[in-house]
Amino acid sequence: MRQLREAGYDVTTTAEALALARDADAIATRLVRTAGTYLGQVLSGVVNFFNPHAVFLTGSMSSSEPFLAAVRSRVYANCHPLVTQTLRIEAAATGADAILLGAARLAIDTLDLAAAGSA
Repeated sequence: MRQLREAGYDVTTTAEALALARDADAIATRLVRTAGTYLGQVLSGVVNFFNPHAVFLTGSMSSSEPFLAAVRSRVYANCHPLVTQTLRIEAAATGADAILLGAARLAIDTLDLAAAGSA
């Protein structure tokens, strides 16, 4: 947001910045891609270490294809090919409820493990 305002744009929300990128504004698109590149750099270490099958991103930025493309590009460039061979990086379909659903799933899994251990 700060960089867009410094470039002369009158934006106050992420949604406004994403709308500019969706409308193919060159500066907004570049900044959204840069943000995706930074996240992809951080995720590269996590992906190399944990070797997940999928990474699901939440938040308003995850709805932007230039953002997702930049994340994927950086992760695929920085990770071992065997790690990324079947890796999926996508926007989560659960939206704002992702945290609640994850916590519920963790609780269910924990209860299942406790029940199995006492049997």
